[in-house]
Amino acid sequence: MRYNYVNDSGFEEFDVAIKPLAKYEVAINLGRLHALSGKTVDQLMAFKRAFVDADSSDSAFNYALLLAYIQEDRLEDAQQLAESLLIKDTTDPWPLFVKAEWLRKQAQLQGQDRRALLEQAYYIYKHLLDEDRKNAALWYGLGMSASQLMVKPAVYARYFGQAYTINARYPAIINAYLDALHEAEDWPSLVAVIRPIIARSPDVNTRLMLKQYMDYAEKQMLN
Repeated sequence: MRYNYVNDSGFEEFDVAIKPLAKYEVAINLGRLHALSGKTVDQLMAFKRAFVDADSSDSAFNYALLLAYIQEDRLEDAQQLAESLLIKDTTDPWPLFVKAEWLRKQAQLQGQDRRALLEQAYYIYKHLLDEDRKNAALWYGLGMSASQLMVKPAVYARYFGQAYTINARYPAIINAYLDALHEAEDWPSLVAVIRPIIARSPDVNTRLMLKQYMDYAEKQMLN
């Protein structure tokens, strides 16, 4: 059973400086952020209107849009866009990242092929991490794949821990890491992670809930 300990309120939003940026850089950064903080298709389209020329051939933006479709479960839209982009195996890390997310989403819907799809996603994330060890989205995807493959919680807790070390402010990473530490029964680490979140959260109810959770973890340390 998974819990949502931290909501979106009070955490940093993506703040784009109003300055000229390459289309590719803007779209890639936005898309990677979406993987962590759940930007919607509507927000992506608004962003494109505000910052990116309305150019449907801009593949970098379309990869970000594809990722948004995938993560909103709009899989028919995603399939159509993927076909229009002719996505296939490639050495370009961005399409590979989208492919891994697609495989992981498909695994949630499949029965007999579920494990094979998750394993493909897992090895894509590992391959991409060989090139970019400081990408929180990749560590998060690797952790999600590992958790769905039912490996030991301590293993995917380590992956989520890497993502948290790189980017400790996004709710998706925080919640996944807390869940993993709980499942691994790593109470000291759980307390260490919760304490700074309580200190910086502006929401009273969130702080209270996390304080109760930290008290529970501290009691477990004494048992």
